Amino acid sequence: MPTNFYRHFLLLCSCTASCLLGACAYMHANAPRSSDMPPAINLNGIMVGTANRLALYTYDGDTTNQSNCLDSCTATWLPFYASEHDVNRGDFSVFTRQDGRKQWSLAGKPLYFWASETQAEEDSKQVTDARWKVFRVPR
Repeated sequence: MPTNFYRHFLLLCSCTASCLLGACAYMHANAPRSSDMPPAINLNGIMVGTANRLALYTYDGDTTNQSNCLDSCTATWLPFYASEHDVNRGDFSVFTRQDGRKQWSLAGKPLYFWASETQAEEDSKQVTDARWKVFRVPR
């Protein structure tokens, strides 16, 4: 009798393990790819980078999908670079800068991080140059 019990117990364990592995494989296959995720999200009305949660800024001197923040400007205003493999996602576009690197834009506005902002969700009111604005989501 104990032998039958152990056989059934092992069969039950192997069936349970098979079901769990199948469920994990299904979840992994249907999980969103990082390339499907937006590069930025709305956090309390301000667009922030998905990875670092730092506020994103736009520059009045830029034109649609063209950055005019070049050379020394990029020491203070860090372009929100895209990888070579990134593609447009919804209102987010990837464009090529004059230096040949890829940069993200939102609704045609090139996006930047402020080098002085080092903590996520930091107050952006310290920016004194009126040409630079935090990207706010209209309510």
